[in-house]
Amino acid sequence: MYAIVVRYVAVLQALWLPGSQTEVAVVTADFVKVYNLSVDAISPQYYFLLPTGKIRDATFVMSDSERHLVLMASSGYIYTQVMDTSSSAQHGPFYITNILEMKHADVKVGILSILYLLVAYILLLSVLTSLIRWQ
Repeated sequence: MYAIVVRYVAVLQALWLPGSQTEVAVVTADFVKVYNLSVDAISPQYYFLLPTGKIRDATFVMSDSERHLVLMASSGYIYTQVMDTSSSAQHGPFYITNILEMKHADVKVGILSILYLLVAYILLLSVLTSLIRWQ
């Protein structure tokens, strides 16, 4: 008798990396995998995990010399990671631990979403400044 275990993974978003026609990221609540479809469509180039909490949103920040993954976690933290050979999937999953420090008087409740605009080089944060309770 064989037991079949099926694990469903809900994809939060699938997005092309800015400036690339071959690199796509698959974002779930548990991980982010980045594939280069011109090299290998089965094995990811990058496999990112959070040490605690779930992933709520993700975006990629590109500069002339570096690429960064920016994640919003269920804990309220924003994590960042440079995408280079040290964080590639050739060494297995990579746990992101770099936290982006953000101090702003208007952010009292939390961050709802993040987005990077490549054309303007702006990282946008959608924030919740107050919480309304319905009774």
